Amino acid sequence: MSELELEQRTNIKFLVKLGKSGNEIRDMLVQVYGDNAIKKTAVYKWIKRFSEKRERVTDEESPPFSQDTSVTKPYLMTISILLILVHKTPGGLFRSYYGKSQEPWNPCQLYHGMCRNACRKYEVQYLTCPNGQKCCLKFSVKIAISNHGKEDSNSDFNLSVTNT
Repeated sequence: MSELELEQRTNIKFLVKLGKSGNEIRDMLVQVYGDNAIKKTAVYKWIKRFSEKRERVTDEESPPFSQDTSVTKPYLMTISILLILVHKTPGGLFRSYYGKSQEPWNPCQLYHGMCRNACRKYEVQYLTCPNGQKCCLKFSVKIAISNHGKEDSNSDFNLSVTNT
């Protein structure tokens, strides 16, 4: 692209900002540059671009590496969070921690359970462990028995169980 073409594009940009019409702009360019004026189709192409708030007079749509950071920041934040989670997750992403091999990740550990063949008295099975055992979770209960003041041995008792 020649210096003369850049100069004419800059003039088109200026005249668009002044609110001149396409015909007026084309006539002014021909008056100033004569036979060296850019073609009518090119004039209208640049008028359209500058009317759409374009600021650059060169052909490149945008300079390299100047993308809108408002779009890239959330992606970078998401990647950062995922990397932190992978590092903090038991077993990690590839079930290794700094090159040391570990046991496979056990979902029962997430719920603070224990893998057993049979659950104990105050435990309940929630999942099945990778080795086929039961994932036993502890739970504590408060048992409240109320008699409502009746002393009769045939009276009904109300029993309530609450998980704590």
